[in-house]
Order: sequence, then structure tokens, then C-alpha cells
Amino acid sequence: MNLENIAPLWQDQPSDLDVNLQQVQQEGVRRQRQLFWRDLRELLATALVVLGFGVILVVADNGLARVGAGFTLVGCALTFGLLLGARRLARTPPDASLREQLQAELTQLDRQILLLRKVLWWYLLPLLGGAILVFAGFSGQWGWSLVYALAVLVFGAWVWWLNQRAWRRKLMPQRQRLAELMDRLDADA
Repeated sequence: MNLENIAPLWQDQPSDLDVNLQQVQQEGVRRQRQLFWRDLRELLATALVVLGFGVILVVADNGLARVGAGFTLVGCALTFGLLLGARRLARTPPDASLREQLQAELTQLDRQILLLRKVLWWYLLPLLGGAILVFAGFSGQWGWSLVYALAVLVFGAWVWWLNQRAWRRKLMPQRQRLAELMDRLDADA
């Protein structure tokens, strides 16, 4: 075998960068699919919560229950807006460079990390806080309301922990791989 025969074989071999890009694309497709189903579940649950708490807001005689229902409805609107806003992809044209494609993936990942990091403020406090106020308004018994509030807070702490764990264990490693790939791409340029 001479060099003329070996050169095309060598050029046809995928580079390390090509293999990493394929992995990034596969992770991106998998992540988009997971996000789609997560968001669909959340938006359907939000619609049910809006129906239930909307009825409470309209028909409840108790002021505390109505305030709690309103608080929860504001939380639902915030959840709906943030989930849909975070799904917006950084659009890249078909002829975009590899760097632009990687930057779009990195931007999308950063949006999801931020959502999970801040889940306490945009999701848990408005929704669970409103539910606690509605229960307290309807029960009229502060002892049971306190027990309910503690149970809801324990549940909320668990949900918060799951979200913090998810961005640290799943999304940050993906982000680091993307950043390393971008650095290698810049170094090769």
C-alpha cells in the first residue's frame, strides 16, 4: 500500500471533534425530547390547577382562601410563561457554523439550568404557598393548617432537592462537555 491509497482512508476517519459533535447532537435531541414531555406534563397539570383554583377564586366566601387561590393562579401563569419561554431555542440557520450550533445548544442548556436553580422562586413558593393559604382559609383550624403547611413544606423541600440534584448531576456535566468542545473548536481555529 502506498501513501496515495492511505491518504483517502485517513481523511475519511472521523476526527475526535466529529465524534464529540455527534454525541452533542444526540444529547441535544434526547434533552429536547425529555423537555417536551416534562413541559407537557407541567402545562397539563397547570391547566388543571388553574381550573380548580379558578373556581375557588370565584366561589369562595373566605378571603384567605381567595388570596391563596389568586396567589396560586399567578404562580401558574408564571410557570406557563417561564416553561414556554425557556423552550425557545436559539435558532441557527441551516448553514450555521459548528460554533454557532454549539453556542445555541449551550444557551438552551443554560436556560434549563437557570430554571432548575431558581425553581423555589418561580414554582414552589407561589404554588405551594397558595395551596397552604387556601387550606388555611377553608379549614378554619390553625392546628390542622399548621400540620398541612409542614407536610407541604416537606414535599416542597423534596421537589427543590430533586431539581437541584438534576441540574448538578445531569445538566452541568453536559454543559461542561459543550464548553470543552467549544474551547477545542476555538483552539483548532
